[in-house]
Amino acid sequence: MQIQHIVVTRFCLRYWHRSRPFDGMKLQRDFEPMAADNLRIRTLTISAITYPSIANQTCQNFDWVVMVEPDLDLAWLEKLTEFASRHKNIHIRPLDDDTELGFNFWLKPYIREDTRYLAITLLDDDDALCPGYMQALHDSIEQDLEAGAYPLRLYGTLRAIQWDMDFRESSVYGRFAPEWHRRNHAAVACGLTLVARYPEVRISASAIRHGHLDTYFTPIHEAHGNEPNVLWVQQQLKADLHSMGLDPVVLFDVQLKRLDELVDPMLLTNHGRNLQQNRIDEIKPGSRTVVPGQSFGSCEVNWALIKSHSALFEGQARVSMIRKMVRRLRHFYKTVSGRLV
Repeated sequence: MQIQHIVVTRFCLRYWHRSRPFDGMKLQRDFEPMAADNLRIRTLTISAITYPSIANQTCQNFDWVVMVEPDLDLAWLEKLTEFASRHKNIHIRPLDDDTELGFNFWLKPYIREDTRYLAITLLDDDDALCPGYMQALHDSIEQDLEAGAYPLRLYGTLRAIQWDMDFRESSVYGRFAPEWHRRNHAAVACGLTLVARYPEVRISASAIRHGHLDTYFTPIHEAHGNEPNVLWVQQQLKADLHSMGLDPVVLFDVQLKRLDELVDPMLLTNHGRNLQQNRIDEIKPGSRTVVPGQSFGSCEVNWALIKSHSALFEGQARVSMIRKMVRRLRHFYKTVSGRLV
């Protein structure tokens, strides 16, 4: 059974709907992915945190595709190609304005002709996979396929260390929490993988929102608020199953296989430029001061890069707090204005 594995990373992409059609998630009004301050932080995190986690994988039988905007300035693009040029399996992909990332069509240049199962893994440009993740994932996929073919399956983990990158005098390199704190999630986005028959199944893992993971494979009347994105994904997958001669109801048999017992924790970062800016402010049990080289388990970080650019993360919590106050004031103004009309 020919299996191919591709890891996809969005680097400062502007339009969220390209990844998840009809997603209700809103970007903050003051958030511009291609702003210079965001590019500085994301270029640092992908170089010092994400790239080392790819380069250090014990199994290298995969491709890593980093998506960028077509108008990304050459100076930023060169920083990405600098590390990509060292590896045959790392690709920097400028996207067309109409590229639909929710499907896997755009990955065709990287897919071998003999591929019968395509595994697509999510990895944000400021997170890291533990070194043994790919090997554990591949072993699990192969074992499951040997036990019996299937149209699609999900793999992931809830094991994650969180790094609050608010650098200050009392915690020079921020603080970390030993586990993921949001208990309503089935898995973190880092490492979430959709394995599916190819080319019959067209949906990519990018179309799925990890916070609503259980609802994609739940009957519509029970789904989380009948979110348009959930319904859209279900419709596409049902059509794909029907094309394979399968009863679309098998969609509701799809389950997440957790790899928690097989892998070390992932590394997730929280900072003032997160899409969910409030994450850095949230209380995390067991939070303590970061000690370089000791706090992140088996995940390796390029500390030389982090230390030389530490000023980027000074006062992150303060910036986040100010933005939160501005959003509350806007909401208050909108509410009061509505009552006066």
